[in-house]
Amino acid sequence: MEKPRRRDTFYIVLNRWMFLKHKGENIGEYLCARNIRRIAIYGMGDMARHLWDELKNTKCEVVAVIDSEEKYYYDDIKTIMLAKFNEKVDMIVYIDPLESVSVIEELNRKCKNVCSLEDVVFYAF
Repeated sequence: MEKPRRRDTFYIVLNRWMFLKHKGENIGEYLCARNIRRIAIYGMGDMARHLWDELKNTKCEVVAVIDSEEKYYYDDIKTIMLAKFNEKVDMIVYIDPLESVSVIEELNRKCKNVCSLEDVVFYAF
């Protein structure tokens, strides 16, 4: 039952994101306008790859991608495990809107400004 719910939630987030793009909005430009320059992404699935692509041509720098495994996933991005993450960033964006409370709590210990991609696309614009 969890997988359809997660997929449906990702669909809703992606649909809103595409609506914003059609209006000419860009997540990277929005974040830079609020002085958020150094970003870490938690999770490295398809949605994170879309976020990476949107941010890489802006003044926002993705300084780390955090995931449960340390692998190269996309565009030479090396992921690191949460326990090893110690970069100073302005924000951590976690991708999964249904992320576990324990992971979110750990992200908050690493950075004071943590939000979900869902929060960015629904509440930031």
